[in-house]
Order: sequence, then structure tokens, then C-alpha cells
Amino acid sequence: MENLVIIQNEKALTTSLKVAEVFEKRHNNVVRDIDALLSGLLEFTEDERGLLKIEESSYTILRGDLL
Repeated sequence: MENLVIIQNEKALTTSLKVAEVFEKRHNNVVRDIDALLSGLLEFTEDERGLLKIEESSYTILRGDLL
């Protein structure tokens, strides 16, 4: 599990791509599972969620396609 989490601006971060790579899962399945977790988190208030913060982002893969 080397390099699963990086520290950036004093925050621990990872990406769905890194999770898929490290756990040898398909990226679309990781994203699906994250979406399912997020829908469950919506039932909690911000205080109940604690320090967990999930942000959506996009990236460009080597072929140049935007995902």
C-alpha cells in the first residue's frame, strides 16, 4: 500500500485512481462504491461526519481524454 495517501498542504489525500491501483480494482467500481458511501453520508450532519471531506475532481489521462 505504498503511496496510497500523500500529504499536501498539511492534509492527507488520495484519489479514486490510486485506490483502484493499490487494491487492484476497476476504477469504475471504486467510483461506484464511493458514490454509494457518499449517499449514505448525506444522512449525517457535517459535525457527525468529522474530518472526512470528499471532493470531486477531473483529470486528463495520457491519451488526452478528459474523464
